[in-house]
Amino acid sequence: MQGKVSKKIIQDAEKEASKILEQAKKEADEILKSAQEKAQRIKEEAEKTGEEMKKREEERLVTIEKLEEKKNLLAMKREVLDKVFEEALEDLKNWKVQRYVDYVAKKIILSISTGDELVVPGRLHSNALRKQLDKIKRDRNLKFEVAKEDGDFDFGFVIKKERTEIKFTGEDIVDELKDKIELEVARRLFAGDTDKTA
Repeated sequence: MQGKVSKKIIQDAEKEASKILEQAKKEADEILKSAQEKAQRIKEEAEKTGEEMKKREEERLVTIEKLEEKKNLLAMKREVLDKVFEEALEDLKNWKVQRYVDYVAKKIILSISTGDELVVPGRLHSNALRKQLDKIKRDRNLKFEVAKEDGDFDFGFVIKKERTEIKFTGEDIVDELKDKIELEVARRLFAGDTDKTA
């Protein structure tokens, strides 16, 4: 009898062990399946995040490239504008003697107010301008002095009075014009240009 009881206990133990093993296998399969699903979700999210990051990086690089193109275009436009104003200054320096003398002498006379001014002429047509200023002083009985030395500029003049200076040099004229018309010149020069990089 003891053999039958032992056999029965062993059989029951084997059945119980088999149930436990089966249950453990089911739980392990469920855990494994859940882990695989979770791993798949993580992988898909990582791929999606990677794609989004790749797309953002590509967009960032495109934006940088567009900005660089705009910067280069702006530099080229700036170069063209600078060239236009350089040519304007050169044009002033190429005025004929009589035109220059008449224009500059008129501007000097308009700038004289008290008679104690010192006029410093530029190097351009200096002798002719000095003669014209001497004639104007005599004819109009004006009291201003003309510096013995020319200024360190070509076109125009500087009037010195006490602690002030009135500058009317070619560079000053072009700078003033530049301030006044630069936007208009740019608009006209590049009127056909539209923003193709935006």
